[in-house]
Amino acid sequence: MKRLYSKINIHKKLLIILGVFVLIAALALIINFVSIYIPGSIEGAAYSDSQLANVAQGELAVDTRALEGMKLAVENDRLAMFFNDTSSEMAVLDKESQEWWYSNPVGAEKDSTGSASVIAKQKSILQIEYYNSDDATGILNSYTDCILNETFEYEFIQNGIRMNFEIGKQKVTREMLPAVVEKEKFEEKVLEKLSGDEKELVEEYYVLQKLSEITRTLVKNKYQELYTTIDEDREYYFLDMYTPDYKISSIYDVLYAIAGYSADDIAEDNEAVGYNIEVDEFVRFHIPVEFILEDDSLKVSIPASEISIPTGYHLTEIVLMPYFGCAGLDDEGYLFVADGSGAIIDFNSNKKMAYSYILPVYGEDDGMERTEMNFSSAKAYVPVFGLAYENQKSVLTVIEGGESHASIEVGISGDEGDQNWAGARFELTPLSIEDFSDSKNKVEINMYQEEPYAGELSMRYLFGGKDKADYSGLAYLYREYLQKNGDLKTDGSATRQMDIKLIMQVMKETSFLGIPYETPQTVTTFKQANEIVNQLKEQGVTDINIGMLSWFGGGIHNDPVIGKVSIASSLGGKRALGQFVTDMGADGKVAFGAELLKIHDSWPRFNQYTNASRYLNNSLATGYYFNSATMRENSRTDSYYYLSSRYFAGVLEDYTASVDKYDISGLWLMDAGNILASDFGSSGTIDREVSKELIVNAVAEAAKKHDITLDNSNQYLWKYMDTIINLPTRSSEHSIIDESVPFLQIVLSGNYNYASGAFNRSGDLDEYFLKAVETGGDLYYEWIYESDVTASGLKGVDAEKVYSMFYGTWMDMAIEQYTRIKEELTAVEGKEITHHSMIEKGVYRTEYGDVSVIVNYNEYDVVVDGNHVNARDFKVVR
Repeated sequence: MKRLYSKINIHKKLLIILGVFVLIAALALIINFVSIYIPGSIEGAAYSDSQLANVAQGELAVDTRALEGMKLAVENDRLAMFFNDTSSEMAVLDKESQEWWYSNPVGAEKDSTGSASVIAKQKSILQIEYYNSDDATGILNSYTDCILNETFEYEFIQNGIRMNFEIGKQKVTREMLPAVVEKEKFEEKVLEKLSGDEKELVEEYYVLQKLSEITRTLVKNKYQELYTTIDEDREYYFLDMYTPDYKISSIYDVLYAIAGYSADDIAEDNEAVGYNIEVDEFVRFHIPVEFILEDDSLKVSIPASEISIPTGYHLTEIVLMPYFGCAGLDDEGYLFVADGSGAIIDFNSNKKMAYSYILPVYGEDDGMERTEMNFSSAKAYVPVFGLAYENQKSVLTVIEGGESHASIEVGISGDEGDQNWAGARFELTPLSIEDFSDSKNKVEINMYQEEPYAGELSMRYLFGGKDKADYSGLAYLYREYLQKNGDLKTDGSATRQMDIKLIMQVMKETSFLGIPYETPQTVTTFKQANEIVNQLKEQGVTDINIGMLSWFGGGIHNDPVIGKVSIASSLGGKRALGQFVTDMGADGKVAFGAELLKIHDSWPRFNQYTNASRYLNNSLATGYYFNSATMRENSRTDSYYYLSSRYFAGVLEDYTASVDKYDISGLWLMDAGNILASDFGSSGTIDREVSKELIVNAVAEAAKKHDITLDNSNQYLWKYMDTIINLPTRSSEHSIIDESVPFLQIVLSGNYNYASGAFNRSGDLDEYFLKAVETGGDLYYEWIYESDVTASGLKGVDAEKVYSMFYGTWMDMAIEQYTRIKEELTAVEGKEITHHSMIEKGVYRTEYGDVSVIVNYNEYDVVVDGNHVNARDFKVVR
């Protein structure tokens, strides 16, 4: 009975255990089902609290959401970052849109080209270009020259991970070690610097002997064959011919890292004994890359000060994350680049003949010598680029650190592989090639900046879902980013105004006794300026922004500002100016304008030898006006020097003090925002980032007391301006570009006044007017009071500038345009553009919330959603 009872108890226990097991299995199935099938909109974390703790403590966590091979590295409320710890590839999940973004194309091995180099580039996080001591260049990438060599490591940092890439030729060969070294040199340059185990290792494999004393015939004959000019009775340290391979690397580390031996030393040793062999160099660059989640964005950065560069090498460029978010052959959408006003490049556009496209941020470095301009002088006014997947998702990349050293590089499928991509190329060490050739010999020498850029190189990725999957959405992301950082106003204060640049004086060529000289000719006095404004005010033009140029001498390109300057006496004096300002009253703003960074006239007013920027070869940095047809220097115009930015603050301070004594509150800074030059002078190198900061700080100080109008300015000065003129409305229209878009205008809309080029200098006045309506821009004119006939016969560029500038020709048209804009576009004044799109060829819609403006550029009427729009006209739809 007891035995039976015992068996029953055992069965009960087994049943209980089985039941618990079944219950656990059922719970596991339910949890798995829930984790897979719960909609993303209400889905919670797909990992346990313990996994969260592990991630926070610096451990990768297995996560079912990740692509195979990736693990969760860090996560916040908006984003989750995943990482493959063997390939260095990473990915970001935007939890709001449930969209994935990958650092490299998934399945790169399947690229239709089958090219190993293309696939390696696609699997790389970064690529570098360098020059060695012989000025020979090389290109390395993080996949071929690091990942495959297993010299990649990573570590956790706050809110992210840091990848440490050791990129280069990793295998140490026997040819990298000195084979034969004279006794005195080896002891002085190597042995005296070593102690303990290091010295013992070297002395074990380097034997001190004379060739004449070697008794082994085979070894002696081999040495005589290799070292053809060796002194057989002199003592040398010979590397043992039978040194095992596994010791080579250790000896190399001791000789190079500890003793400081170099490839140049080996080349010298080989030459001394007639050893004819090319020295194989060990090239290794240490480059750290940090990936950090910050709220709703991913920041990727390289602390350039921590980059390690081999002795004798110059690291010139780094391409960082070129394939992040790239699109494949089956994707629909486009790349966005900040070329001019903005441009889009369709995915898979099949433009086989589109040549290389690299867009310099803020334009070319004016401190680097060039005698030709690039295509259409294309540049990015803002340091951004992006991708928009049609009706799906978008990402905007903002180059934050080192942006003035960056260029935006773009590739489309069919050019180099199947991917459509955009990335940033950073220049660390500027170089110029100096030609010392003569009729017999061609000699070119590379000149490098003394030290590479050591600041931060960084990019921030901003993510958008379906509602931002176009260039309007990307512009919204950038506007929000700038406003969040305090770099853009949000007050909705921009009301449409008429911007007028008045030229006061020009330079005219004349002669005395046959000797030519230049003399100023007044073309607008203060009294005449008052007359122009009064005519406008009488016709209801009440929002006027007047900038007066060439008011103190030198013509359109004014004299250098050295110390304080005064108004030219021929303009009417301080009293006439005061009357003009009084009569203007509350109907507008009056400003004085000047070029401060372009110096057209030198000694004695300006000492270019001490105050101008210099090139790498120490010659004076000189600017030219280029012929748009030939892309070469325009020989009919003057050249000019660039003021070194180290002196800009003092010059601007003198200028504002000069303006203040006439009770003028406004400044038109004609070149402060579009000239950015390095200075490689003997006083110390000023790179573009330092130059930018010097200019920004000076303008920020001036903006505390003055209204600022900028001309054609880059983004870094936007924070301090009220108005910007000559803002581009088109891109460079490079062959790779499919469409120009008003990205800049969308970003600035509602909070700033902006205008394109002067209407009276346009080829199609109607189109300029419609473009202002379409993009929310001001009317802008450049005028003189005197007629064109009176101003004829002027010197060079002045004659070109004042052509068709007589105000009387344009007055009625300007008033008519202003009146219509004020009457019909009142509803959108001070409002931000919420969306812009092309409805059909030549027809565009600009949306301001619930109000739209439809512009028709065609020569025929169109109907849009039941709204009739006349040819070459616009219509406001509420």
